[in-house]
Amino acid sequence: MNKKRTTTIAGIVALVVILCVGGYIYHDRKVKTEKFEAAAALFKNGSYIPAAKGFEEIGGFKDADKLAAIGHIYGELDAGNYEEALKYAKKDPKVKTSNEELQKAVDDGRANFYTQAKEMAGGEEYESSSKIFSCLGDYEDSKKAATYYEGHAKLKDGDLEGAIQCFDKVKDYEDAAKLSENCSVYKEASDLQAKGDDESLAKAAELFTGISSFQDSKDRALACKSVAMFREAKALADKKDYDGAYKILNQYPSNPYEGWRDLHKECSNQMNYKKANAFYKDEHFYKAYMIFRTLGDFKDSAQKAKKCNRGYPSKKILYQNPDYQSSSVEFTIKNSAARGTYIKLYSGNDKLAARIFIPAHDSATFSLASGTYHINQAYGDTWYGKKDMFGDSGYYTRCKVAGKYNFELKSGYRYTMGAGAGGDAVSSETVGSGSF
Repeated sequence: MNKKRTTTIAGIVALVVILCVGGYIYHDRKVKTEKFEAAAALFKNGSYIPAAKGFEEIGGFKDADKLAAIGHIYGELDAGNYEEALKYAKKDPKVKTSNEELQKAVDDGRANFYTQAKEMAGGEEYESSSKIFSCLGDYEDSKKAATYYEGHAKLKDGDLEGAIQCFDKVKDYEDAAKLSENCSVYKEASDLQAKGDDESLAKAAELFTGISSFQDSKDRALACKSVAMFREAKALADKKDYDGAYKILNQYPSNPYEGWRDLHKECSNQMNYKKANAFYKDEHFYKAYMIFRTLGDFKDSAQKAKKCNRGYPSKKILYQNPDYQSSSVEFTIKNSAARGTYIKLYSGNDKLAARIFIPAHDSATFSLASGTYHINQAYGDTWYGKKDMFGDSGYYTRCKVAGKYNFELKSGYRYTMGAGAGGDAVSSETVGSGSF
């Protein structure tokens, strides 16, 4: 009887233990499930770090440990803490959960960060872009993209060797193979440029030109060419062959090479100074003036520019053709303007009969043969001599008498011509100084 009672008691105790353990397990699972759901809700709302901490509290329950790592990765990426994100990404967490909404949040997160990494790469934030791709594991082409943009980051920092190593690892991705080749050529060209001798510079220029769209190769090619070109131009300039030096330098007038622009300007000034002096010697004083004026304080240009102003002539009759000199006609021209006027009198067959300069509010009287004539008249403030007259600032006209260019002077008469000063009515038609 006692044995049977003992057995019954033991069974009751075992049942109680089982019920207690089962209740504990049920309660623990219920608590963890609630915490899992709470952490999942935070994750779906984008509160990644709090979600990660929530998943960490329930350890290996379901995929909580992996989701915690993913939460930390996303949270640190969101905050821009890429190095911290990489520490968690080294665990390479992958998860497939039956919670469709949670799985979508995980997948959407990867897609969003993938897009962000692409955009950063487009903005040349290569290092950050590479680190984000590294955190995305095998999502899309992230692994190759991480290495590819790491190569870009190293290239941007001038680490050609490091860039080549990265591009070589992913030669089948994007233009990595071409970039690796360009890096190698660029490095070779840079080493040749550093040598500085003419042969090395010529070879470097050739190599840089071959990859002109890569990095600053176009500028480096020009820099290599510039050294040899500048040396040649300088040698010519030292021999006072400014024309020859200028032709070389003017191929790249804005070349930033040291001394280039100064020598280019010096040669240009020397050439223009020579040209201005030639005009001055040939009595084209206005043409000379325009060049001397632009030369500023180069040599004695300022002083010579002033000398180009010849001042009004001291006499009125500057020239009279002997073929048209006679006492048969007395001709007076009046200048009623407030500035000097220059007159060219032509015969009917366009032979120059006389050149006359009349000061403001003055007149000139002279004798000439009877016949048909026409007049060209010029006004201006500054006199640059008979060839350039008043320069481009003057007014040049062909005069009409009674509506016609040609007028007749009869023997034995006295004639007076002037703008609003008596005599026959005179009008004018503006012409250029070149046809004057």
